[in-house]
Amino acid sequence: VSVPVKCHFLYDAAKHIIKIDGKAGLYKGLGPRLCAGAIGTVVHSKVLQKCQEKGPPQVLGGQQKAAEISLQHVVNETTKEMVARSCATIITHPFHVITLRCMVQFIGRETKYSGLFDSIVTVYREEGVLGFFAGLIPRLLADILSLWMCNLLAHVINTYAIDDT
Repeated sequence: VSVPVKCHFLYDAAKHIIKIDGKAGLYKGLGPRLCAGAIGTVVHSKVLQKCQEKGPPQVLGGQQKAAEISLQHVVNETTKEMVARSCATIITHPFHVITLRCMVQFIGRETKYSGLFDSIVTVYREEGVLGFFAGLIPRLLADILSLWMCNLLAHVINTYAIDDT
């Protein structure tokens, strides 16, 4: 799908939402999303800071090639980033659930999820605490896999495909 087609689709979708729910309909789920972003940023930075304070684990063996040391550095940094992102994802996932439910209810013309606090009560009443963590495992797996794939690919490209000269 080309970019103009995507933009046209989004424009049409936005016009449809405005027609049905008014301009406020474009901002459904914004409150929980902002909460998730703010809390996630704080949690991520605090956890990453704690991981950095511990320092890298000591690698055994005195004679290592530069590529092995570089790969070990990528693994260490990616592990720290994975821990920080996973903590932030777990803490903010309830807000993610509420955000999605606020936005998706437009399709079914429901009005169960109106604000942040009402949505929290609704999810808890209908599904209990586990309702706030629906879909957490696939989300975590996707985040972790994409992080490792991107960082290892970047390392391979930087090490073997880019000439330092």
